[in-house]
Amino acid sequence: MAAARLPWLAVLGAVLLLAGSLPLRGQDIAWAAPPTTTSRYLATVDGPTLYNEGCSQGRAAESGLAILDFGQPWFQNGTYGTILFDAVGTFASTSQIESAVEQFLSGYWACSPSSTFVRLGIGTSNFHGATSTGHGQAWGGLVSAVSTWISSPPSFAAQEAARGASDLEMGWNTAPDSRAWADGFSAATSLPYYDYGDCEGCPTGGAEVAQLARGAADDQPHHRRPRRRMVEHSGVDQR
Repeated sequence: MAAARLPWLAVLGAVLLLAGSLPLRGQDIAWAAPPTTTSRYLATVDGPTLYNEGCSQGRAAESGLAILDFGQPWFQNGTYGTILFDAVGTFASTSQIESAVEQFLSGYWACSPSSTFVRLGIGTSNFHGATSTGHGQAWGGLVSAVSTWISSPPSFAAQEAARGASDLEMGWNTAPDSRAWADGFSAATSLPYYDYGDCEGCPTGGAEVAQLARGAADDQPHHRRPRRRMVEHSGVDQR
Protein backbone atom coordinates (compact mmCIF):
# COMPACT_ATOMS: atom_id res chain seq x y z
CA MET A 1 0.00 0.00 0.00
CA ALA A 2 1.34 3.39 -0.96
CA ALA A 3 2.23 5.81 1.82
CA ALA A 4 0.84 8.81 -0.09
CA ARG A 5 -2.00 10.45 1.78
CA LEU A 6 -4.60 10.37 -0.97
CA PRO A 7 -8.08 8.78 -1.04
CA TRP A 8 -7.94 5.63 -3.12
CA LEU A 9 -10.28 2.77 -3.88
CA ALA A 10 -9.14 -0.81 -3.79
CA VAL A 11 -10.98 -3.97 -4.70
CA LEU A 12 -10.33 -6.59 -2.05
CA GLY A 13 -11.01 -10.29 -2.51
CA ALA A 14 -12.12 -12.11 0.61
CA VAL A 15 -9.86 -14.76 2.12
CA LEU A 16 -8.97 -17.35 -0.51
CA LEU A 17 -9.84 -20.90 0.46
CA LEU A 18 -8.33 -23.94 -1.13
CA ALA A 19 -10.75 -25.89 -3.32
CA GLY A 20 -10.16 -29.49 -2.29
CA SER A 21 -7.50 -31.14 -0.21
CA LEU A 22 -3.76 -30.51 -0.05
CA PRO A 23 -2.45 -31.35 -3.54
CA LEU A 24 0.10 -34.04 -4.17
CA ARG A 25 3.56 -33.01 -5.25
CA GLY A 26 3.58 -31.69 -8.80
CA GLN A 27 -0.11 -31.02 -9.02
CA ASP A 28 -1.53 -27.58 -9.74
CA ILE A 29 -3.45 -25.73 -7.01
CA ALA A 30 -7.11 -24.90 -7.60
CA TRP A 31 -8.43 -21.74 -5.94
CA ALA A 32 -12.01 -20.73 -5.26
CA ALA A 33 -12.84 -17.34 -6.76
CA PRO A 34 -13.46 -14.81 -3.95
CA PRO A 35 -16.17 -12.17 -4.06
CA THR A 36 -14.95 -8.64 -4.75
CA THR A 37 -15.62 -5.74 -2.40
CA THR A 38 -14.67 -2.08 -2.39
CA SER A 39 -12.09 -1.02 0.20
CA ARG A 40 -11.18 2.58 0.93
CA TYR A 41 -8.25 4.74 2.02
CA LEU A 42 -9.91 7.35 4.19
CA ALA A 43 -9.17 11.06 3.92
CA THR A 44 -11.97 12.02 6.30
CA VAL A 45 -13.95 10.82 9.31
CA ASP A 46 -16.95 13.00 8.40
CA GLY A 47 -20.12 11.14 9.41
CA PRO A 48 -22.37 11.95 6.43
CA THR A 49 -19.55 11.13 4.00
CA LEU A 50 -18.97 7.72 5.61
CA TYR A 51 -22.72 7.04 5.76
CA ASN A 52 -23.06 7.72 2.03
CA GLU A 53 -20.08 5.48 1.22
CA GLY A 54 -21.58 2.68 3.28
CA CYS A 55 -24.93 3.19 1.57
CA SER A 56 -23.27 3.02 -1.83
CA GLN A 57 -21.56 -0.24 -0.90
CA GLY A 58 -24.80 -1.67 0.44
CA ARG A 59 -26.80 -0.60 -2.61
CA ALA A 60 -24.25 -2.43 -4.77
CA ALA A 61 -25.03 -5.57 -2.70
CA GLU A 62 -21.37 -6.19 -1.96
CA SER A 63 -20.70 -9.03 0.48
CA GLY A 64 -17.46 -10.20 2.04
CA LEU A 65 -14.40 -8.63 3.60
CA ALA A 66 -13.91 -4.90 3.04
CA ILE A 67 -11.27 -2.62 4.54
CA LEU A 68 -11.55 0.96 5.70
CA ASP A 69 -7.93 2.11 5.99
CA PHE A 70 -7.54 5.17 8.24
CA GLY A 71 -3.79 5.55 7.80
CA GLN A 72 -0.63 5.22 9.85
CA PRO A 73 -0.76 4.88 13.64
CA TRP A 74 -0.24 8.06 15.63
CA PHE A 75 -0.23 9.38 19.19
CA GLN A 76 -1.13 13.02 19.73
CA ASN A 77 -2.10 15.02 22.82
CA GLY A 78 -2.36 11.87 24.91
CA THR A 79 -4.65 10.14 22.41
CA TYR A 80 -4.10 7.24 20.00
CA GLY A 81 -5.38 7.44 16.45
CA THR A 82 -4.10 7.75 12.89
CA ILE A 83 -2.95 10.21 10.26
CA LEU A 84 -5.58 10.26 7.52
CA PHE A 85 -4.88 10.09 3.79
CA ASP A 86 -5.46 13.77 3.13
CA ALA A 87 -3.09 16.45 1.86
CA VAL A 88 -2.31 17.96 5.26
CA GLY A 89 -1.89 14.94 7.52
CA THR A 90 -5.00 15.32 9.66
CA PHE A 91 -5.01 13.40 12.95
CA ALA A 92 -8.11 11.32 13.76
CA SER A 93 -8.56 9.85 17.23
CA THR A 94 -9.83 6.31 17.80
CA SER A 95 -13.11 7.75 19.08
CA GLN A 96 -13.55 9.75 15.85
CA ILE A 97 -12.72 6.65 13.84
CA GLU A 98 -15.22 4.59 15.82
CA SER A 99 -17.98 7.08 15.02
CA ALA A 100 -17.00 7.16 11.35
CA VAL A 101 -17.06 3.36 11.09
CA GLU A 102 -20.47 3.20 12.75
CA GLN A 103 -21.79 5.73 10.25
CA PHE A 104 -20.46 3.61 7.38
CA LEU A 105 -22.13 0.51 8.82
CA SER A 106 -25.38 2.41 9.36
CA GLY A 107 -25.38 3.41 5.70
CA TYR A 108 -24.62 -0.12 4.60
CA TRP A 109 -27.48 -1.49 6.69
CA ALA A 110 -29.97 1.09 5.43
CA CYS A 111 -29.25 0.55 1.75
CA SER A 112 -28.31 -3.12 1.38
CA PRO A 113 -30.56 -6.08 0.61
CA SER A 114 -31.02 -8.43 3.56
CA SER A 115 -29.07 -11.20 1.79
CA THR A 116 -25.73 -9.36 2.05
CA PHE A 117 -23.10 -9.51 4.78
CA VAL A 118 -20.02 -7.31 5.26
CA ARG A 119 -17.09 -8.24 7.45
CA LEU A 120 -15.53 -4.81 7.94
CA GLY A 121 -11.81 -4.58 8.62
CA ILE A 122 -10.98 -1.37 10.51
CA GLY A 123 -7.54 -0.65 9.15
CA THR A 124 -4.30 1.06 10.09
CA SER A 125 -0.67 0.14 9.31
CA ASN A 126 2.80 -0.22 10.81
CA PHE A 127 4.14 2.79 8.93
CA HIS A 128 6.53 4.33 11.49
CA GLY A 129 4.48 6.58 13.78
CA ALA A 130 3.17 5.00 16.95
CA THR A 131 3.39 1.32 16.05
CA SER A 132 3.44 0.02 19.61
CA THR A 133 1.74 -2.11 22.23
CA GLY A 134 -0.28 0.91 23.34
CA HIS A 135 -1.61 1.62 19.87
CA GLY A 136 -2.44 -2.04 19.35
CA GLN A 137 -4.42 -2.04 22.59
CA ALA A 138 -6.26 1.12 21.59
CA TRP A 139 -7.06 -0.38 18.17
CA GLY A 140 -8.31 -3.59 19.74
CA GLY A 141 -10.54 -1.54 22.03
CA LEU A 142 -11.85 0.37 19.02
CA VAL A 143 -12.74 -2.83 17.16
CA SER A 144 -14.44 -4.28 20.25
CA ALA A 145 -16.46 -1.10 20.71
CA VAL A 146 -17.72 -1.25 17.12
CA SER A 147 -18.54 -4.94 17.50
CA THR A 148 -20.56 -4.19 20.65
CA TRP A 149 -22.35 -1.38 18.82
CA ILE A 150 -23.25 -3.76 15.97
CA SER A 151 -24.78 -6.26 18.40
CA SER A 152 -26.66 -3.71 20.47
CA PRO A 153 -30.38 -3.11 19.76
CA PRO A 154 -31.64 -2.83 17.11
CA SER A 155 -28.64 -5.06 16.19
CA PHE A 156 -27.04 -5.16 12.76
CA ALA A 157 -25.33 -8.49 13.48
CA ALA A 158 -27.37 -10.34 10.84
CA GLN A 159 -25.48 -8.44 8.13
CA GLU A 160 -22.37 -6.94 9.70
CA ALA A 161 -19.28 -7.86 11.72
CA ALA A 162 -16.23 -5.84 12.80
CA ARG A 163 -12.64 -7.01 12.55
CA GLY A 164 -9.25 -5.42 13.00
CA ALA A 165 -6.97 -4.86 10.03
CA SER A 166 -3.47 -3.57 9.40
CA ASP A 167 -1.30 -2.95 6.36
CA LEU A 168 1.82 -4.56 7.84
CA GLU A 169 4.78 -3.94 5.54
CA MET A 170 8.22 -5.38 6.20
CA GLY A 171 9.96 -2.25 4.98
CA TRP A 172 7.96 0.16 7.14
CA ASN A 173 8.94 -0.89 10.64
CA THR A 174 10.87 -3.40 12.71
CA ALA A 175 9.58 -6.86 13.53
CA PRO A 176 9.63 -6.22 17.32
CA ASP A 177 7.55 -3.02 16.98
CA SER A 178 5.08 -4.66 14.60
CA ARG A 179 4.76 -7.69 16.87
CA ALA A 180 4.27 -5.40 19.88
CA TRP A 181 1.31 -3.82 18.08
CA ALA A 182 -0.13 -7.27 17.34
CA ASP A 183 0.32 -8.41 20.94
CA GLY A 184 -1.34 -5.23 22.19
CA PHE A 185 -4.28 -5.75 19.87
CA SER A 186 -4.83 -9.34 21.00
CA ALA A 187 -4.51 -8.34 24.65
CA ALA A 188 -7.42 -5.91 24.21
CA THR A 189 -9.87 -8.04 22.22
CA SER A 190 -10.65 -11.62 21.28
CA LEU A 191 -11.61 -10.50 17.77
CA PRO A 192 -9.17 -11.28 14.94
CA TYR A 193 -7.44 -8.90 12.58
CA TYR A 194 -6.47 -9.13 8.94
CA ASP A 195 -2.98 -8.35 7.67
CA TYR A 196 -3.37 -6.90 4.16
CA GLY A 197 0.25 -5.84 3.81
CA ASP A 198 3.15 -7.38 1.92
CA CYS A 199 4.66 -10.83 2.30
CA GLU A 200 8.23 -10.35 1.16
CA GLY A 201 10.00 -13.67 0.93
CA CYS A 202 6.83 -15.79 1.09
CA PRO A 203 6.42 -18.75 -1.29
CA THR A 204 4.49 -18.12 -4.50
CA GLY A 205 3.51 -21.63 -5.52
CA GLY A 206 3.40 -25.32 -4.72
CA ALA A 207 2.24 -27.30 -1.72
CA GLU A 208 3.46 -24.70 0.78
CA VAL A 209 0.93 -22.17 -0.53
CA ALA A 210 -1.76 -24.83 -0.26
CA GLN A 211 -0.82 -25.33 3.37
CA LEU A 212 -1.17 -21.58 3.92
CA ALA A 213 -4.62 -21.68 2.36
CA ARG A 214 -5.79 -24.48 4.61
CA GLY A 215 -4.74 -22.42 7.63
CA ALA A 216 -6.84 -19.47 6.46
CA ALA A 217 -10.13 -21.24 7.00
CA ASP A 218 -10.27 -20.31 10.69
CA ASP A 219 -10.98 -16.82 12.02
CA GLN A 220 -8.19 -16.46 14.55
CA PRO A 221 -5.88 -13.47 15.13
CA HIS A 222 -3.27 -13.35 12.39
CA HIS A 223 -0.12 -13.20 14.49
CA ARG A 224 -0.97 -16.50 16.16
CA ARG A 225 -0.83 -18.09 12.72
CA PRO A 226 1.73 -15.85 11.01
CA ARG A 227 1.86 -17.83 7.80
CA ARG A 228 -1.73 -16.85 6.95
CA ARG A 229 -0.63 -13.43 5.76
CA MET A 230 -0.09 -14.30 2.11
CA VAL A 231 -3.46 -15.96 1.75
CA GLU A 232 -5.36 -13.20 3.47
CA HIS A 233 -4.13 -10.50 1.11
CA SER A 234 -3.41 -12.46 -2.08
CA GLY A 235 -6.79 -11.45 -3.53
CA VAL A 236 -6.00 -7.72 -3.43
CA ASP A 237 -6.16 -5.84 -6.71
CA GLN A 238 -5.31 -2.24 -5.85
CA ARG A 239 -6.30 0.31 -8.46
